[in-house]
Amino acid sequence: MEDERHAVNHATLGYLIAKAWFLPQPICEGILRHHDASVFDAGDEISPQALTLISIAHLAEHLNDAQAVTGNHAKWDGVHGQVLEHLGLMDSEYENLREEIAELMV
Repeated sequence: MEDERHAVNHATLGYLIAKAWFLPQPICEGILRHHDASVFDAGDEISPQALTLISIAHLAEHLNDAQAVTGNHAKWDGVHGQVLEHLGLMDSEYENLREEIAELMV
């Protein structure tokens, strides 16, 4: 919708601001591609640091949505395996984290 209305989106604007502020390239790349699920595809040339930032963002958004918003997991369902693998989290560790976050958000 942002692209249609304004011919630009928040990811691109965030990337341009981060570049103008001379933030490290992995941060800029993470901002630009934080909605791009293809970053988890084999052969994608994204930096490991940017992929870590994107993975953390996906995990945080999922944990927040599960507790505070709608519980809608459509995006999470498409990336959860890759996110947990990249972050080195086993399913049991994810469940423990999810429970800890749920307690904090009560």
